[in-house]
Amino acid sequence: MNSLEGLTPRQKAIADLLWNTTTLEEVNDLERTLGKDVVLVKELIIAESLDEYMEVSPFVKNFLEEL
Repeated sequence: MNSLEGLTPRQKAIADLLWNTTTLEEVNDLERTLGKDVVLVKELIIAESLDEYMEVSPFVKNFLEEL
Protein backbone atom coordinates (compact mmCIF):
# COMPACT_ATOMS: atom_id res chain seq x y z
CA MET A 1 0.00 0.00 0.00
CA ASN A 2 1.57 3.29 1.11
CA SER A 3 0.53 4.81 -2.22
CA LEU A 4 -1.55 7.78 -1.09
CA GLU A 5 -0.65 10.94 -2.98
CA GLY A 6 -1.18 14.62 -2.30
CA LEU A 7 -0.91 14.40 1.47
CA THR A 8 0.58 17.16 3.60
CA PRO A 9 3.72 16.28 5.54
CA ARG A 10 1.57 15.94 8.71
CA GLN A 11 -0.86 13.62 6.92
CA LYS A 12 2.03 11.53 5.56
CA ALA A 13 3.36 11.13 9.09
CA ILE A 14 -0.11 10.13 10.30
CA ALA A 15 -0.44 7.63 7.45
CA ASP A 16 2.87 6.05 8.45
CA LEU A 17 1.66 5.80 12.04
CA LEU A 18 -1.64 4.25 10.95
CA TRP A 19 0.04 1.71 8.67
CA ASN A 20 2.15 0.62 11.61
CA THR A 21 -0.72 0.13 14.05
CA THR A 22 -1.75 -3.41 14.90
CA THR A 23 -4.88 -2.86 16.98
CA LEU A 24 -8.01 -0.76 16.88
CA GLU A 25 -7.04 0.64 20.26
CA GLU A 26 -3.85 2.07 18.75
CA VAL A 27 -5.89 3.71 16.00
CA ASN A 28 -8.32 5.14 18.56
CA ASP A 29 -5.38 6.47 20.61
CA LEU A 30 -4.03 8.24 17.52
CA GLU A 31 -7.44 9.78 16.86
CA ARG A 32 -7.66 11.06 20.43
CA THR A 33 -4.12 12.40 20.36
CA LEU A 34 -3.83 13.85 16.86
CA GLY A 35 -7.44 14.73 16.04
CA LYS A 36 -9.43 14.94 12.86
CA ASP A 37 -6.49 14.48 10.48
CA VAL A 38 -6.26 10.88 11.68
CA VAL A 39 -9.89 10.28 10.74
CA LEU A 40 -9.35 11.80 7.30
CA VAL A 41 -6.19 9.81 6.58
CA LYS A 42 -7.79 6.62 7.91
CA GLU A 43 -10.71 7.09 5.52
CA LEU A 44 -8.33 7.73 2.62
CA ILE A 45 -6.46 4.52 3.44
CA ILE A 46 -9.75 2.59 3.55
CA ALA A 47 -10.87 4.08 0.22
CA GLU A 48 -7.51 3.27 -1.39
CA SER A 49 -7.72 -0.29 -0.05
CA LEU A 50 -11.20 -0.73 -1.50
CA ASP A 51 -10.05 0.62 -4.86
CA GLU A 52 -7.14 -1.82 -4.91
CA TYR A 53 -9.34 -4.73 -3.85
CA MET A 54 -11.92 -3.93 -6.52
CA GLU A 55 -9.19 -4.06 -9.16
CA VAL A 56 -8.29 -7.56 -8.00
CA SER A 57 -11.78 -8.90 -7.39
CA PRO A 58 -14.39 -8.64 -10.17
CA PHE A 59 -16.96 -10.11 -7.76
CA VAL A 60 -16.50 -7.25 -5.29
CA LYS A 61 -16.48 -4.68 -8.07
CA ASN A 62 -19.76 -6.00 -9.47
CA PHE A 63 -21.32 -6.20 -6.01
CA LEU A 64 -20.42 -2.60 -5.14
CA GLU A 65 -21.59 -1.31 -8.51
CA GLU A 66 -25.00 -2.87 -7.88
CA LEU A 67 -25.43 -1.05 -4.57
